[in-house]
Amino acid sequence: MIHRQGVHGRAIVLVLGIASAATLLAACSSISGGAPPQSPASAPANVEQPSSGASQVAEDTISTDSLTGHIHNLALQGGTIYLGTHDGMWEQRPGQQPQQVSEENFDVMGLTRTGTTWLASGHPGADMQAPSSLGLRISTDGGRTWTQGSLGGQVDFHRLVAQGNLVMGIGSADGVLWRTQNLGRAWRQLDTPPLFDLALAPADASTVIGTTQNGVMRSVDGGASFNPEPDAPLLALVSATTQGIYGAGADGTIYFSSDAGKNWLSRGNLRSQPTALTAQGNDVVALVGDVVVESSDGGRTFHDRLAIGHANAN
Repeated sequence: MIHRQGVHGRAIVLVLGIASAATLLAACSSISGGAPPQSPASAPANVEQPSSGASQVAEDTISTDSLTGHIHNLALQGGTIYLGTHDGMWEQRPGQQPQQVSEENFDVMGLTRTGTTWLASGHPGADMQAPSSLGLRISTDGGRTWTQGSLGGQVDFHRLVAQGNLVMGIGSADGVLWRTQNLGRAWRQLDTPPLFDLALAPADASTVIGTTQNGVMRSVDGGASFNPEPDAPLLALVSATTQGIYGAGADGTIYFSSDAGKNWLSRGNLRSQPTALTAQGNDVVALVGDVVVESSDGGRTFHDRLAIGHANAN
């Protein structure tokens, strides 16, 4: 069951301007909706402390050529990084080579977890009999097997977030925001500005932070309406933890908000804008180019954890 909810909002035409993001997204679907910001803001956020602006190469950095497909999204559980890729869901444990988790090689675009349940979206693999847009897929065995939840053939979510039975996703074709309060049994399609990424405030899921090419948008009614946050930095990606919300700026700056997106502190810097971001507690993980970097101090400093396609580089 699908409901459409109309709200007042700005009409925004967005064009992919970041080459790395455009290549990543266009490789699997035609994106005409929300796009990442193209230039840094005038840095209205407070600066907590300076950063060198580059991650360090750690002695335990893993180099691998086993991941050949695009990486679309990241998730973090404990010390394990989960990767939504063109060739299924993978995991990388600290100090180990990445391993494929999903039995099917489907194109995992959106990826998130609620409790012990994994949620994903994307496109079918070559050996799957399924519509080109997979809607919401559900796994209750750690991502090994997946069942079709809802919206198959109707939408491909390139971003998914969840708290309990509440799930919100951004459609890849138009940036439209979808919402379900019962894990996908019934959906409401929200007429909001095209979003590129979103996060749910940890203390109150009715507060939603969305990123757009024109700046950060904030909703206090569960995504039914959004208002711009003029004092927020220009963010491309956001990720919520129990402590607050992390954001990655168009220039690679990492920000943190402890008050549901009202105020942002500048924490550190990446070498360039990441194409994926996830966080848990003080741990922050990002995909920058073909390297997965991680921070254990709340985004202040980063080191390389996984270098993709470099197993034979030395």
